[in-house]
Amino acid sequence: MKSNWNDFRFLLALYEGKSLAAASRMTGVDETTVSRRIMALQKALKSRLLYRRNRTWYFTDMGQKMIDRIKPLGFELENLSILALGLDQKLEGTVRVTAPEGLVNSILLPLLNRFWQAHPAVNVEVIGSSNLLSLQGREADVAIRLVKPTEGVLFCKKAGIIEFALFCSKPYSEKLLPKKNQDFDNLNFIENLNPDLSSAEKSWSHKIKKQTSKRISVNSRQSLLVAIEEGLGFGILPVFLASRNLVRIFPDQNLRENLWIVTHEDLKQSAKIRAMVNFLLEIFEQDQRFHP
Repeated sequence: MKSNWNDFRFLLALYEGKSLAAASRMTGVDETTVSRRIMALQKALKSRLLYRRNRTWYFTDMGQKMIDRIKPLGFELENLSILALGLDQKLEGTVRVTAPEGLVNSILLPLLNRFWQAHPAVNVEVIGSSNLLSLQGREADVAIRLVKPTEGVLFCKKAGIIEFALFCSKPYSEKLLPKKNQDFDNLNFIENLNPDLSSAEKSWSHKIKKQTSKRISVNSRQSLLVAIEEGLGFGILPVFLASRNLVRIFPDQNLRENLWIVTHEDLKQSAKIRAMVNFLLEIFEQDQRFHP
């Protein structure tokens, strides 16, 4: 694991300020962030640099050696931070956005012109994928996710709610009997085997699968949508993705998942990243389908 040169600023601030509160004032971030960044530095260096006893911070031999090396560079580190921040305050460059393909095709791409009208110098690279690309590894700058990530130093903001329900085609709905109770007997269930589904969706799918005798499997939500539209059976779909040609069945059955906008903590102060995050939050806020 590589160390982040910017984390040395937090170590030096704690050394000079003698407390997390002072280091927080010196670096302009909260105390939790200071502590987290120093812990990340120790993990990257695989060395304990300091410890706390009776409300006082003490540096280990390795920590003191590190301070002795970086203290003369403190002024330069601060200058580099200011330079990097200044360069990244320009609304230009490229932002990589990743989201499930259904959200990309139905929501993001149709509204992307609105973002470009406001920020014409920002290029957008859209990655429609069910794979959870790494924000820690900078495979993407901003992600739209149905599961709130817990790994790494990430900034997460709830954007809305996605409702899931059971759908089939209109011709296939004629096979359903007008029963009040839920009965999947003699119906074809189309199962989505994508490994990146939420645990709640997987659990619901598994429960339905046990009640059906006929099953078809696909590995993506887009394939699932096509299979349902073609009348091959019924399946679980996000309500926003279901076309007008589909029929919602067993309407008392549904599932709701929170929708998250995620970026790396280090990137959220970048002007272009901040603009994209705010744009995504705005479009989901204005779309009533994400506020059932």
